[in-house]
Amino acid sequence: MGSSASQTSAELSEDDIEFISSKAKIDHESVRVWYEKLK
Repeated sequence: MGSSASQTSAELSEDDIEFISSKAKIDHESVRVWYEKLK
């Protein structure tokens, strides 16, 4: 857990994942993978 010391907007919240998942019609895991690629 200690690796993410600075909690900024760099992480997706569950709400963000829900929103993206519903809008993009993809599952939650795909949202996370997609987001990691953008970083």
